Order: sequence, then structure tokens, then C-alpha cells
Amino acid sequence: IARQDLKAPDVIIPELLNALRKAVRDQRLTMELAKTCIPKIALAIPTISPSVMWAEQALEMSVALRHHVHDCLYLANAVEMDSTLVTADEAFAATVTASAWASH
Repeated sequence: IARQDLKAPDVIIPELLNALRKAVRDQRLTMELAKTCIPKIALAIPTISPSVMWAEQALEMSVALRHHVHDCLYLANAVEMDSTLVTADEAFAATVTASAWASH
């Protein structure tokens, strides 16, 4: 996937901040280095959309898939932007693959 094709709902920001927090806590990064990563988020993911844009669809997906709304925001974003969902969550990927949203 090319960098210019990356898209995500804005919930990715607190997720990335939590990853940085954990890296600082575990002493894999200094606080100073972690802070330098923050402005790079927008460069790494050029299209970050407000979650409210996908809220209704994410809620419907969450109920249908019996999965967390949080993850379904990413799926709804992918569907609405005609993109491919990229996730490291194998269980969620399997659930999506077996659903009506498998093409994303």
C-alpha cells in the first residue's frame, strides 16, 4: 500500500499515542523522541477523517459482526472510501472476511 493511499478515522490518533506511551513506559523510547513522532502522524497517514462521518455505519457493522465499534470505524471508513481494510487483528480480519463487507 502506497503512503498516499493510507486512510483512517481519527480514532487512530489516540491509538498511536497509546503505543508511544507504552514505548516510553517500557523505556524503548524517550519522551523527547516519542514527541517527535506526533507531527509525523499526518505525514504518514494523509487522510484522517472524523469518526462521526462513519458512526452510523460503524454501529450497524458492530451489531451485525458482534465486534467492537472502535474496529468497525476502520471498516466503515474503508467501505465508504472504497479502500482495503488493513489490520493486524486476525480475529477481526476473519470476521470481516466472512461477512458482507469481505471485499474491503
